[in-house]
Amino acid sequence: TSFTEMTLAATPFRPAGPPILVGGNSPAALARVAHLGDGWLGADLEPAPAGEAVAQIRELCANLGRDPDRLVLSARRRIEPSRLGQPGPTAPFGMSAEQWVQEIGEYAEVGINLMVFDLLMLPDMIEAMNWLFSEVIDKVAASEASV
Repeated sequence: TSFTEMTLAATPFRPAGPPILVGGNSPAALARVAHLGDGWLGADLEPAPAGEAVAQIRELCANLGRDPDRLVLSARRRIEPSRLGQPGPTAPFGMSAEQWVQEIGEYAEVGINLMVFDLLMLPDMIEAMNWLFSEVIDKVAASEASV
């Protein structure tokens, strides 16, 4: 598609334009990632099924002669207070910080290289963001440094 009489002040960071991340978990969506995308936006998958999708994308890429290591492989993870039924001061957002770190590690182990956190427009979103960065992300960074 082309447009006339339009301008865009910002230019793409890379000559080919912005990366195209393809969303969806269906076989057709995974095939689009392998054929056309610069990455995958996986949604609402636990680590094991996310790993199965990553394996499918990698296999499809290999069959097409594409390097799957060049893809962004992401998982969107909702943060919500009642996810595991552990409300309280030690698990204000469904799981403790240590449980979140463990789960993020599980995503990394199955090939996810970008986590997208959805705060679901929580009424305490700013508190959730502060908690995520001060309690979870710092621990993830520390665990990566120790590996």
